[in-house]
Amino acid sequence: MPSVHRLAAALVAAFSLPPAHAHASDEDRLVIGAGALAYRSPFEGEGVSVFPIPILVARRGAFYVDGLEAGASWRLGPDSDHGVSVDAFVVARALPGENREQVTADAGVRASWAGSAGTVSIDYRRDITGEFEGGEATARYEVAVRVGGVTLTPGVQLVWQDRATANHMYGVSAEQRHEMIEDGVTTPLPVFEVREGGLNVGGDLTMLWPVTDRIVVIAQASAAYLGESARENPGLRDDFEVQTLIGFGYSF
Repeated sequence: MPSVHRLAAALVAAFSLPPAHAHASDEDRLVIGAGALAYRSPFEGEGVSVFPIPILVARRGAFYVDGLEAGASWRLGPDSDHGVSVDAFVVARALPGENREQVTADAGVRASWAGSAGTVSIDYRRDITGEFEGGEATARYEVAVRVGGVTLTPGVQLVWQDRATANHMYGVSAEQRHEMIEDGVTTPLPVFEVREGGLNVGGDLTMLWPVTDRIVVIAQASAAYLGESARENPGLRDDFEVQTLIGFGYSF
């Protein structure tokens, strides 16, 4: 069984994938479900971890909860499926890998434009715990395609992290290495400081398959190519991160 921190990290990873967001329409809703997340760590000595996870998507008026993100969304226009929307949110952040267990929180804002050709969004989020005091900006494009009764949503995104955020995510402190040694980790990661900000390039695919009017099967896959400054870490085995999720949701 994973520790509480690792389960929390798995939840963050799962809901960092772009799901059918609760704030994607103005209708009140509640979706509860369960699934399994598989995550491949990019660090040496760490492999693929699989975790059971709950799934929660809820909206009431302007307010929403989408996994470990919660916030408020405002539509600028009468059409709930097209036009501009603005979100203000708080979201959890976990460290990649298996042996650096820490969950923090960011606050951010997101602006989106949805049209017949897809959805374009930009957001900026910043640490509010005082743990690393860094920020991150994301530009994203996705488009939903109907194939029979299944909705497929491919997406691409660019994620820019400032130096503090990149170092928090992909650097290894002396304290973290010491904790790994104390915990008996076979391959403790070397101490490394990320000295510059970096740009991660990612892609993903989400599948929603309504089995009944209330039950939907959810499958997601995501990969990200790490920025140059992060890739300089000698403790990295891979230059990328990969994660997949499969589960189901029940709509009330």
